[in-house]
Amino acid sequence: MSLVMPEVSIDTKKRAREARVQHPTRRALAGLGVTTKRSYTTATMEIEWDADKAARNLTKHGVSFEDAALVFYDSNRVEAYDGRADYGEDRWATIGLAYCAVLYVVYTVRHEHTIRLISARKANASERKHYRQAHP
Repeated sequence: MSLVMPEVSIDTKKRAREARVQHPTRRALAGLGVTTKRSYTTATMEIEWDADKAARNLTKHGVSFEDAALVFYDSNRVEAYDGRADYGEDRWATIGLAYCAVLYVVYTVRHEHTIRLISARKANASERKHYRQAHP
């Protein structure tokens, strides 16, 4: 299943690392080994996912990938590179709004202009707090 979303850009892992220390929130997260960045609207992106994985995600977390894709429209979303483990691919997490709910979405970037959703759930209390603090 895929969905074409207009006007979204994804910075590279390198750019996220370069930006991590300037903002107070970034400094705090850098101490935890997390890097963040701000997204800017510049290009058309396609969002795709595996239908079986999407069904499992909906059952487990109560969040559809169709709804999760809406966080990429949130210009205030907060993104971080997920370097906790070697997944065989670069993974990113974003915290953003979809239908007035703050969601935590994990994804990877494929073929430069394609986002592949991996998982999505409602953000927990600390993630919601981080989202609000990043954009007062």
